[in-house]
Amino acid sequence: GKIATLNMLTYSPTVNTTFLLMNRYYDKAFQGMYAQTFSENSSVRNEIGCYIGLETSFLKDFSFSGHVDFFHFPYCRFQVDALHTSGIAGGGQISYSPTHSLSMLIKYNYSNKAKNNGNEEGDRQVIPFIRQRIQGQLRYSPSEQLRVKTVLEYVRSGFWKQMPAKGWLAGN
Repeated sequence: GKIATLNMLTYSPTVNTTFLLMNRYYDKAFQGMYAQTFSENSSVRNEIGCYIGLETSFLKDFSFSGHVDFFHFPYCRFQVDALHTSGIAGGGQISYSPTHSLSMLIKYNYSNKAKNNGNEEGDRQVIPFIRQRIQGQLRYSPSEQLRVKTVLEYVRSGFWKQMPAKGWLAGN
């Protein structure tokens, strides 16, 4: 059989800070019937990638986490009819929690990966598909029995150099 590897290195210079470096290699012919792992792809095959992450608590009530993931697909995959496509995904989150009953956070995520794009003539090109998402959350628990959570989110996605789709979500 073929191999799949996932290698990880963590480093904590202080109690409140952790760095993470993860490398993955999943051969095109690897077959793991019930395998589930860290992957940009939906299956554990045909992927090479490097993930870098940071989590830290700075100041008294603030925390930050961020990551970037570089990935490469040596062979064709679902909705991508091209060899050797690459992409990047990343994001960050800042949290503020002055008390146990109140917390706020802002998250941002970005992804850029190749995808098939057809036109009216039936031609298909593989071009970058870009997705950006920003989200704000507010959670308040005045008592053990009552919790309130409010979310506001904005998403923008589309193919490179084309008009993106945009959407808002508000809820609790």
